[in-house]
Amino acid sequence: MVMKGITKMLNKINRNETIVNRSRIGLDISLLQAQAALALREEGCTLPFIARYRKNKTNGLDEEQLRKLFTQYDTTVELESRKKTILEQLTEKGILHSTLRKSIELANTKKEVEELYKPYKTSRVTLAQKARKAGLTKAKTQVVNAKSILPTFPKSYICKEFPTEEDVWTGIGNIIEEELSLQIPIRNFVFNYLYKSAAILTKKTEESDTKGVYKRYYDFHRLIRTIKPYQTLAIVRGEKEKILKISFSKHPELVEK
Repeated sequence: MVMKGITKMLNKINRNETIVNRSRIGLDISLLQAQAALALREEGCTLPFIARYRKNKTNGLDEEQLRKLFTQYDTTVELESRKKTILEQLTEKGILHSTLRKSIELANTKKEVEELYKPYKTSRVTLAQKARKAGLTKAKTQVVNAKSILPTFPKSYICKEFPTEEDVWTGIGNIIEEELSLQIPIRNFVFNYLYKSAAILTKKTEESDTKGVYKRYYDFHRLIRTIKPYQTLAIVRGEKEKILKISFSKHPELVEK
């Protein structure tokens, strides 16, 4: 009876072989060892019990190996579940396109998934969505695949939402920009680059600050990576009160060589 239960659980885990394989990345554990250990846990066996009394089933996995395997498996299952939910929500909204789907499916962490989903959480329509709705996806594909573009190319795509050639090119650019932003390696590169070199600048607006609460931020600049939490809070508060204006820039003189 016990063996029948283990077989049933093992069959269930075998169907998720991709998840199991991802769960053992970085661990010196074979696929069969991982499947056996996970099947035992599914049956209700505790980690210490498996490590001590089921070494014959797991081919000698110790507590530390099991703990890492189970943690990575649970994290991976949670990640895949979140991906599924987000993909369903995007499909229901009618805004899921191939690039976005692929980026979400390839994401390795929940943070990456949430960052990809963030622009689409609200009902706000992005510029790229507007361009796609107007039928500019085909134009974008032609631009990306073409070796040369005729000057008259955009004319056939002029419409109510994009009434001029310049507007069409802008719409095409918006789609390309969004698709590039969905590429996780590109996102990470840009983030790291800006984190290292970008600076935040604040200036005083014409609004009154009679008590001088934000005086130190009237003409303030600082590398983003060096700014303190209390400074961030003050700057954000000052902007909300319309006393400060915030901008960002790359200031070479502020960057450590």
